[in-house]
Amino acid sequence: IGPRRAIYLALVVYIVATTLAVFLTTAPQFYGLAATIGLVQGGVQSLSRSLYARLIPPGKSGEYFGFFNMLGKFSSILGPVLAGTVALVSGSQRVGILSIIVLFGSAGKWLSLQGGGAVVARAMGADLVEAGHHDPLKRRLVNVVEEMAIASGTPVPLVYVMDREAGINA
Repeated sequence: IGPRRAIYLALVVYIVATTLAVFLTTAPQFYGLAATIGLVQGGVQSLSRSLYARLIPPGKSGEYFGFFNMLGKFSSILGPVLAGTVALVSGSQRVGILSIIVLFGSAGKWLSLQGGGAVVARAMGADLVEAGHHDPLKRRLVNVVEEMAIASGTPVPLVYVMDREAGINA
């Protein structure tokens, strides 16, 4: 199914497990939950490293994996601080544990935006404008973007327009 979809699946398992953790009352339930997380944890670690390696520019793996490992250490602090703070404020450890779902949701959203500007533009309802578009105004827009890219020595980006947006499209 590929690393991205497998990570999404793991995030769903984590969200379900975290939600179920709020309702645990017996040791066998706890062991069942621990086994479920154990089945997902090893796979998600290797999948995330594999997917991350695909996103790294050539020749930069040392720098990027150093940053990746630093974030891993940071997450071992962020999760307990979030859960502890929410538990302290709410007066319930169960609500504190439930707050971790915010981190899983954030990870899912971050992962969904990894396709770059085109993914964000499509998510906002923008339409791709092809170079030979029949609308002269859109064709002019593509020409201007191409000329700016050439003048600045950068690759020509895809051009998206939000036709139903009254404001400026940028």
